[in-house]
Order: sequence, then C-alpha cells, then structure tokens
Amino acid sequence: MDKKLFHIAWIGTVVILLIGGVAIGIRSGDVTVYDREYVWSTEPGAEGEPMRLVRGRMVQSIQQDKNKLVFAFNKTFADAEALNLQEGESKLELPKLMIQGHERTTVRVQVENSGYLTQRMGSAGAQDFLAAATYTMTECPVITAVDFNFPQGDHAAPGIYTRMSFTEYKTVYTRK
Repeated sequence: MDKKLFHIAWIGTVVILLIGGVAIGIRSGDVTVYDREYVWSTEPGAEGEPMRLVRGRMVQSIQQDKNKLVFAFNKTFADAEALNLQEGESKLELPKLMIQGHERTTVRVQVENSGYLTQRMGSAGAQDFLAAATYTMTECPVITAVDFNFPQGDHAAPGIYTRMSFTEYKTVYTRK
C-alpha cells in the first residue's frame, strides 16, 4: 500500500509540474519581444548629413494596432536610454506615451514622466523623441497626426505633430 501511495503522489507531482510548465510556456508566449525593428528610431547621419529617422523592418507587422505601436515605442525607448546610463547613475523615470483618445486622423497621447523629456534630454534628444514617436504612431494607416499632451519645458513643447513637423531629418526606410 505504501508503494502504491508513493507512486500516486509521484505521478501527481509530475502532472502538476507539467501543467505548471505548460501554463508558464503559454503565458510567456503571449508576450511579444519588441525592439527597434518595430518602431521608427533616430540615429546620426554620415558626416555632414542630418539626423536620420529609420523605419524598423518589423513595424508593418503591428502598424494596424496603435496600442502595440505605443507599447513597442515605450519599450524600445526605455531600452535605448538604459544603455546611456552612466556607471553609478540610478534608473531614471523615463517618458512614456499613453493613448488618451483618437479623433478622426489624430491620436492624443499623454507623455508620462515628461520632465525627463522637457528638462534632461536636451533640445536635440527631445526633438528625436518626438520625431520617432510621431513617425511610429503615424504608421497606423488611420493616423496622420499626434497630439502630445505634457507640460511645456525648456526642450520640448506639447502640440500636434505630423511627419511634416520633422523635415530636417532624413527618412530611411531600410536599416543598414
């Protein structure tokens, strides 16, 4: 009887572990790993050339879903800024986009933690952020403008931006 009880307990444990493993596998499969290939990003141009706005090659796979575009942009920006932290510097409260609404062809976004955008990134960094965010959001076929909502600071101002707001950038549709 003890052997029978042991085998039942052992089989029960194995079944529970298998079910737990499958549940974790299914759950982790729901999370898509986004990187800069899912968004527009900025990078320096060649010597003497303007900054470049580069379209990630995977952006078309999520362009129909503005929530995925925001999620991918927030994650990619946070990952890029984490690489810029100096040794001993603590993790910063980075700006994040949050969709507030959508009217006709304009999406309204709130910029959370905007102090980093308006006070710490410098004018060029803030401009790069707004340009990449605008290009990423306007990948959605029904969006042609982004209405950014945040308190104005030294380096960035809220307002409605379109791709035409960033004509000083060279647009590149394929990353080298």
